Amino acid sequence: MARLEVKNLCFKRYGREIINNFSFIFESGKIYVINGSSGVGKTTLLNLLAMRCRPTSGDIFLNSDNFSTLSRQEVKEYRCRKVAYIAQDFDLIPEITIEENCALSLLIQGVKRKEAIKHSEKVLRKWLNEEVIGGGNINKISGGQKQRLSIARAFSFSSEFIIGDEPSSNIDNKNCIKLVKELIDKRNNGTCVILSSHDQRLLNIADELISL
Repeated sequence: MARLEVKNLCFKRYGREIINNFSFIFESGKIYVINGSSGVGKTTLLNLLAMRCRPTSGDIFLNSDNFSTLSRQEVKEYRCRKVAYIAQDFDLIPEITIEENCALSLLIQGVKRKEAIKHSEKVLRKWLNEEVIGGGNINKISGGQKQRLSIARAFSFSSEFIIGDEPSSNIDNKNCIKLVKELIDKRNNGTCVILSSHDQRLLNIADELISL
């Protein structure tokens, strides 16, 4: 069972303190939702937990491993095998296809390309219209479709953590209901889900709310 422990976490950018002395323990099989006003550091905290940036001070432990002691390769392993990330700005690569974006973590893990693409197409059919699947161009789909692609990518492989930054902000009610169901299923299967959101539908499924 995965356990993510944060101790006295601080993060500064350009001299401004964004995260100040934050401590918490995130456990498997729970949904955590972080809320707070704009600019309080929700996205920064999620990026720190996903190892997309490093703290100014403080410690993050995955089980007994301190992130600060991990090598670059070990951080890469953590990010591509253990964490599924849903970015508010989608975080897609425009130079590759829709299917390749969805399959990215699997490809990095060493899954054969044909198998990874086939699996990603299966996942994508739950979230995107059939006509955009099959070598589709990222630049030709809408913001809502990009958000759903980012969600599909997070659900394309088995991860210990799902970290989502306002994951429902660009999707309609029908797809939000689908997202809620998927997150509950992941939680019930032992995944640790950590989200930032103001969406009451996501706040309602939280096991714990964290206010910044």
